[in-house]
Amino acid sequence: MGLIRELIFFILVIWLFFFTLKTIRYRRLKKLRTPKPIRKNETDTTSEVKQAQNNSMETASHTVTMEPKRQSVSDDISTTIDLNDYDRIEQRLNFIWNKYRHRVDDRILERRPIFSAEGEQESILFVGINPSYTPDDDSTMITSKKGTALLYNSLYKRPGAPLYFKELEKIADRVGYPYTHINLLYARENNREALLNTNSDFIREQLELTYDTIRRLSPVAIVFFSEYCYQLIFEKNRWIDPHSETHGHYILRGTSIPVFFSEDIMDMNYQSRERLIRAIRQAI
Repeated sequence: MGLIRELIFFILVIWLFFFTLKTIRYRRLKKLRTPKPIRKNETDTTSEVKQAQNNSMETASHTVTMEPKRQSVSDDISTTIDLNDYDRIEQRLNFIWNKYRHRVDDRILERRPIFSAEGEQESILFVGINPSYTPDDDSTMITSKKGTALLYNSLYKRPGAPLYFKELEKIADRVGYPYTHINLLYARENNREALLNTNSDFIREQLELTYDTIRRLSPVAIVFFSEYCYQLIFEKNRWIDPHSETHGHYILRGTSIPVFFSEDIMDMNYQSRERLIRAIRQAI
């Protein structure tokens, strides 16, 4: 009996050790995944930049070439697309948030949504599930024009960018394209299960807005991170038809854009990253 008690105690100690490591790792990853935007005093609000963004939106196109079109950090800002042109995203989110008042948990709706305001032409689009909730976001993130949402810019190659974006940049650079980052949903919530189990129309209308944004951006390839993205958009009558699989990737419905599903960038090992890089290169 004494030996059995010692064995049980030993197993409990080992279990507690690994549980503690897993908890620490989870908290670290959650922090790294949270988009940390350019601070308010870092934004460029000159009329020249705004005009360049509007012009780039008008000339954005989806061009597939045999060889990757390499772009450097110093590329002209005219390659930047204003995803929120004419306050399109902010107005739509404000409408959705007001529409589902009292139909969705107030704890979610009282938090202003977050969206990416810029994208890059002919870029690889990395898509997460939704922004994490951090209380100080309201004081550190850029406030939208009408003050109903928060936003972050997609010029992620700035000094001091979070590690999450640096890792995305490494993959994009290896392929030879710039990159853009957005989320499928805009509600700030750390409990993804709770968010996805809320009002289905609330989720659907956010997805419709994101799909429209993706079509406007017209990226050369899309990488969806996490099992949650897969659950939301992978089905016969959804964004990604399982029967659209060809040469190791899928196709976004209504387009010819290659689509890849992947585990979170911070969870990928070297072999997984190399496989993803090779697959994107082959597809574009």
